[in-house]
Amino acid sequence: MVSPVGQRVSFDNANTWRFDILVPDEFVASELGVIVDVLNISNRVNVRPIFEWTFVSAAGGITRSRTRVMVETETVSAKPNADYLFVVGSSNPDYPNVQLGKIVSAYTNRDAQVFLLAEAASRYIRGHGAEWRKHTTHWENTMLLRERQGVFETNSSIAVEDGPIVTCAGMSTTLDVILAVVGRHMSAAAKRTVADILLHETIRDFSTNKPNSGVPPRPLGTASWIIASTLCRPILKNPCRSTRSVPFSAFPIARWSASSAPSLGPRPTLFIANYGWHRPTTCF
Repeated sequence: MVSPVGQRVSFDNANTWRFDILVPDEFVASELGVIVDVLNISNRVNVRPIFEWTFVSAAGGITRSRTRVMVETETVSAKPNADYLFVVGSSNPDYPNVQLGKIVSAYTNRDAQVFLLAEAASRYIRGHGAEWRKHTTHWENTMLLRERQGVFETNSSIAVEDGPIVTCAGMSTTLDVILAVVGRHMSAAAKRTVADILLHETIRDFSTNKPNSGVPPRPLGTASWIIASTLCRPILKNPCRSTRSVPFSAFPIARWSASSAPSLGPRPTLFIANYGWHRPTTCF
């Protein structure tokens, strides 16, 4: 299946932001798809199209995924004019380097920001020795780096911004990363609409711990709420049988939810369940 979008998608508008998407052989189709979907939906949500994108590769021509998706690409320019470069990961962990460092430098030297997803991030980490603690990648790629190169401490976040270079965990977190990028160029309401269209309830920031990273996920809510709820959690796990005097015992969940909604977002009862408060409908 050849991408119906073709090689280049652009609009006759002077105020557009340009994305180059580097597509390797055996690329991860889900990462590529979510980038293009977010850009396309963002153009639809806004009053005018504000993003354009080009598929590129080291040699140009057709690139293929293991799932038989094919994308027609242009050869990477020696003097790119894009504002952003997204390097899609390959499903082959031994994918050759294809001069990734040279390509990244070509973009950063022209003030573009480069996002390296999953396997592409691990390729970049392999080539930057002592700097690997500054970067992140998918947990499977971290395991390979550990086995093959003794790299034990890549960052646990879903994305790490180091100047013009952003390494990312890839896969589903690509959606959070691309939403953060397009959010720089449109209103918060428009970004939220794009996320809603994609049925993406919570947009994770870059510092969110990636799943299976060995670091517990960060709770939802404001910093003060997180501190207070952590202190109260041992009492609140079995509130009705607690022998200690709790000032807000028998506090109705509906009243509590209403007062806490700004901190917890639209799903306070889900937040409570995640904290192990097993009887949210009875009392505190």
